[in-house]
Amino acid sequence: MSPIAGLIQTLIIMALIFFLAYKYIDLQTKNTHFECPHCGSSFKLSKSGLAIAFKKNLYERMVTCPVCDYKGWMEIIKDE
Repeated sequence: MSPIAGLIQTLIIMALIFFLAYKYIDLQTKNTHFECPHCGSSFKLSKSGLAIAFKKNLYERMVTCPVCDYKGWMEIIKDE
């Protein structure tokens, strides 16, 4: 395989990974929210905010409440 073909193949795979990650984040921001344990407010994060939030596991993120500025681990809650 030529170096150019390998580079093109790598770029296609990377583009596919970024596309799938974007779609996952898009789905997460549309169908989930957070509830602040300090003040009880419910809020959504932007796509970039959710993407860069520290992850404890699949269901918790380190986020800051936009109402009371509480920063801590909050569970991702699915919208109903």
